[in-house]
Amino acid sequence: MINFYFMTIDADVGAGEQTDAGEQMDAGKQRDGGEQRDTDAGEQRHGSDQRDTDGEERDVADSEEEKEVDSDETDAEWFINFSCMLNEVEAEVETDGYHSEELNIPISSDDEDEDVEVYPQYSQSSGVGEQKLELGMEFGTLDEFKSALREYSILMGREFKWKKNDKQRARAKCKKAFCDWEIYCAKNEVRNSFQIKTFKHNHNCCREVNNKQANRQWVVSKLEGKLRMQPTLKCVEALEYFKQEFGVHIEVTKMWRAMKEAKQLVEGNERKQYAKVFDYAHELLRSNPGSTVKINTVPSPEGPPQFQRLYICLAGCKKGFVAGCRPFIGLDGCFLKSAFGGNLLSAVGLDGNNHIYVIAYAVVDIENKDNWKWFLTLLHEDLGDYIQNGWNFMSDMQKGLIPALQEVMPGAPHRFCVLHLWKKFYKAMEKQGT
Repeated sequence: MINFYFMTIDADVGAGEQTDAGEQMDAGKQRDGGEQRDTDAGEQRHGSDQRDTDGEERDVADSEEEKEVDSDETDAEWFINFSCMLNEVEAEVETDGYHSEELNIPISSDDEDEDVEVYPQYSQSSGVGEQKLELGMEFGTLDEFKSALREYSILMGREFKWKKNDKQRARAKCKKAFCDWEIYCAKNEVRNSFQIKTFKHNHNCCREVNNKQANRQWVVSKLEGKLRMQPTLKCVEALEYFKQEFGVHIEVTKMWRAMKEAKQLVEGNERKQYAKVFDYAHELLRSNPGSTVKINTVPSPEGPPQFQRLYICLAGCKKGFVAGCRPFIGLDGCFLKSAFGGNLLSAVGLDGNNHIYVIAYAVVDIENKDNWKWFLTLLHEDLGDYIQNGWNFMSDMQKGLIPALQEVMPGAPHRFCVLHLWKKFYKAMEKQGT
């Protein structure tokens, strides 16, 4: 490029020397020819420059094409390697019992007026059979899903086994190998919940009455609410309740233990309740001024005193009996069916409507003469002189009652209940076979 330019300059100088030796006109023509040659040479130089530029562009283009080819080959190799690795991961995950099933949440765009789909929500407050599991249902925690699945399994009469169970997801299948039933729940990071992503709800197996999913904890949870509404529920009635309500059979021993645990939840621990008996007595005296509350205990050298007996006569009951009831007092005792046993002694009267009117009651460890004497002595102090008021007593043949009454209130009118006399007479005749 540079050498060609200097060759053109030398030609121009030679033409100038010939102009000095020849004629003026020829020199002018020669100068014109030199100028023309300069123009042509300039055009040639421009063309050469253009060719050099085109050559450089072609070199750059060729280099870029080579790079693109190399990049495409590299991308293809990377994609193949990534696909192989992804297939291996999917195969490994499927072997572990997980699948890459996703419930994509539709997102509304500005162009389309579509609302975001709302998935069903699980509610723990729903009653038995009111809410069913379905695909896409959301749970607050994974424990809620497991609890709902247990309820569903018991109501359907089918058992399941956990295929996988961790903190993020859970997969369960029917316990029968030939059954296709399956459910899978995993965490939804977008909605921050746990969602059912796979649910094959059809069972190929038969319904069963005995279901191991109905364990003792589940039975206790159901009995707790039932006992709050029906405190006198018996074990036989509870067994029938579970058959009718849930369609499941519970063993008698399991039901008995569950009843005991459920009663502790409803009524509280009995041992702890005895520890609060003094607080109960003070509260009665505070809320019912003029009442009589007596507590006797047995000293214990190795711990707190042991409860022996308790007497309660509320001021309102005491005043009401003296002021408006008949001078009639019925005495009776019964067993306390609790973990610690004991007996309940009571004194009742009749009001103007012939209804039972509670006067006083006591909790004692055993029914004997000493406890009856203690009870009648406190009752006499609360109601006043039995001769002046003309109290009449009626009772059954309780142990120690008759001698205790004669010692505390000698000469007081005392008769036996006719119903109790008839029952005792009937039992005696049955033993004789007549």
